[in-house]
Amino acid sequence: DSRSLLIITRPQVDIDYPLWDEARSVWKENQPSEEEFCSDLQEAGFVGVEHTIKAYPCRIAFDRWKSMVRGRFWSTFSNFSDDELSVACQKIERHYKDR
Repeated sequence: DSRSLLIITRPQVDIDYPLWDEARSVWKENQPSEEEFCSDLQEAGFVGVEHTIKAYPCRIAFDRWKSMVRGRFWSTFSNFSDDELSVACQKIERHYKDR
């Protein structure tokens, strides 16, 4: 009897979302690595655990992205005040505006 479990998530490092350094740090502190996922699954009794990283394109209008950041759509952003998020959106706009 073969059963499978699929976990889809974003990587701990090298994410290409438009973020600023402080948000990347918070993300990294809270997002388990793929090795941690595998280790936890093995400790829970799963066998034949393997992982593959597959990139897929994700596009969203930049103004919509900034609105979502300000709205704290990821828990990562709950660590920042309204003012910090406003400044962060200005930073990412300067850094990513030509991409």
